[in-house]
Amino acid sequence: TGMIFRAERRPGGVTGAGVDSMDLDIDGPDGSSGDAERRANSAGSSASDGKPEVLKCDGAVGCAVGALICDAPTLSRVFEVCKPYGLLQAKGAMPSGDGRMAVHLNLEGAAQLCAGETPQELAALFELGVAEFASGLRRGAASQAYRGPVIAPNVELPEHGGAFRFVDLFAGIGGFRRGLEAVGGRCVFTSEIDRDCQETYALNFGPNNLYGDVTAIETDEFPPHDILTAGFPCQPFTRRGGRGGFSDGRGGLFLEIPRVLHARQPAGFLLENVWNLLYIDGGYWDPDETKCVYGHAYQRVVECLKGAGYVVR
Repeated sequence: TGMIFRAERRPGGVTGAGVDSMDLDIDGPDGSSGDAERRANSAGSSASDGKPEVLKCDGAVGCAVGALICDAPTLSRVFEVCKPYGLLQAKGAMPSGDGRMAVHLNLEGAAQLCAGETPQELAALFELGVAEFASGLRRGAASQAYRGPVIAPNVELPEHGGAFRFVDLFAGIGGFRRGLEAVGGRCVFTSEIDRDCQETYALNFGPNNLYGDVTAIETDEFPPHDILTAGFPCQPFTRRGGRGGFSDGRGGLFLEIPRVLHARQPAGFLLENVWNLLYIDGGYWDPDETKCVYGHAYQRVVECLKGAGYVVR
């Protein structure tokens, strides 16, 4: 059972102060007892296990990203130092634009360095001046353009016009897009990191404006649009998973949504995730709606969306 956020931009734009209203119509799962749900979600509080919590970053900035910048001769030493800590993406190094090389960190690594928790060996390289941490540095959209098989799409697509424009983040194989195109929408940007999903998406809708990792896209590379859709990762929140919440790097990917909302201010958005997002981290469901308690993770999600200037339903 899933849940969907519906929202419209609040009159007056971004203020960071509350919203005009918040309405939630969400039912508990059929056949489950309040006591069972309370136990399930109490056991599912998102413990951090000592990891930096990735939702601490400013919603306008997005989740923690960054890269280590060094000269080519130091590159092998940077890889050697970082490998035991699992800090790096598996994509190697790329030119940083200033004659040096950039080694991009994964979500957990970037969160760790943003929190000031730098491994001693890496800190020594910083002190020597042979490497530095560039917080917020992204690879850029060009590095994420779809390069898979190109097959003629099996549907006719509008190339121009449309009643409204939308972007499709964490797109999967295009469920949101199928629905919005049916009512006159035109997709102007898609992000989906899974290669198999990308290929299916390209089969359904073509490869144009299809990109991979959303965290690699610079904020100004997202085109203007009227509606944002996103099915952000559910693994950290589902009852069947580890329930890491926002201490799981995938949970922090949610912050890429308010990053785009802050920058582009579309008229509204549609977000989808699992039902348990409502209750993980200190909340619980009860058949009596007045006894339901929303967990801290869900409350923080709504606060981030409010802070971007939206009425959330």
